[in-house]
Amino acid sequence: MTLQNLAHLSQAIQSIILSLGFVIGGIWALFRYRNLKELEKANAELLTLRKQLKERGAINVELSLKQLNNNPTEARFIEVKAKLNNMGNAVEILDWSKGGILSQKINDDTPLDYEESEPRLTKLTSLNGNYKGTTLYPGSFHEFSFLIPAEEPGAYMVSFFVRSSPDEQTNLTKEHSRVFNQEVGEFYWTADAYIYIA
Repeated sequence: MTLQNLAHLSQAIQSIILSLGFVIGGIWALFRYRNLKELEKANAELLTLRKQLKERGAINVELSLKQLNNNPTEARFIEVKAKLNNMGNAVEILDWSKGGILSQKINDDTPLDYEESEPRLTKLTSLNGNYKGTTLYPGSFHEFSFLIPAEEPGAYMVSFFVRSSPDEQTNLTKEHSRVFNQEVGEFYWTADAYIYIA
């Protein structure tokens, strides 16, 4: 056998092995897509991702503040009403374990200079105890009331916050990571308002 015959033989063997590999690979792909239902799984995953892109919760938060009790010799309170309206097209579940109202007195000497004290945290409560969560369906709204003590007269800043739903957390985290190329923590629906207590 000459060197040229050996080269032709090795090329023929290589072609046979390569053709055999294509046939086996094709059979394996057909087996996976037919018997293991890979195509259905891929389509279901694609539908879920499309649904997540189209369905989003979008909460509009409106705060209204009112002073209760104008008598300077008695305790003063700020009544906060938070109206939450789901303007999106997906159900939004609010996590009240990480939500409430932060309030802090603003220093009278310098505008928007806050007192040295820590902000006061007020949680959402009812006669049955603390709220765990609230479900807001698309187009629906809920109104929540908070009562905040205001020991001294002056201007107060009131900040409302509530953690967004797990689905929205996942969507917003992915979006933020893709756009800003950095990891983020938790996302909250928020609103701020000011009131002067006489």
